[in-house]
Amino acid sequence: MRGIDHLGQVVKQRLRHIQRRPDLFAGFLAQTGMTLDPEGT
Repeated sequence: MRGIDHLGQVVKQRLRHIQRRPDLFAGFLAQTGMTLDPEGT
């Protein structure tokens, strides 16, 4: 069985992977219907 420390390492590794793939993040965001643009622009 693996502990919470291992889980933390896996999460950090996966987040780093997403950071290197802005297109992947943009796709996730697009699916929510939300934007990063400030309101009123």
